[in-house]
Amino acid sequence: MSESPDGVSLEINAGEFVSAVGTSGSGKSTLLYMMGGLDSPTSGRVLINGEDISEKSAEQLTVFRRRHIGFVFRNKEKPLPFARRRLKILRSAISWGAV
Repeated sequence: MSESPDGVSLEINAGEFVSAVGTSGSGKSTLLYMMGGLDSPTSGRVLINGEDISEKSAEQLTVFRRRHIGFVFRNKEKPLPFARRRLKILRSAISWGAV
């Protein structure tokens, strides 16, 4: 059983590109899930643009993610076709003004 890192503080400024790198079980996915509002911390807060998303209800998180967060999930079996299909859907949504 692995533990998530304690005392993590991370600030990412607009326009920056950041990578989460580490060994299996080091907390990369947990960090990304918390940043995306898909998981909640057992203690502490998750602030995005000064807004504490760790206190939001499921409905509020859905709206927040829809307006502010983008996800690209990987598919180990078919990474390229899967990604192409998701990009096509995203482009269609953008052209319809849904995003």
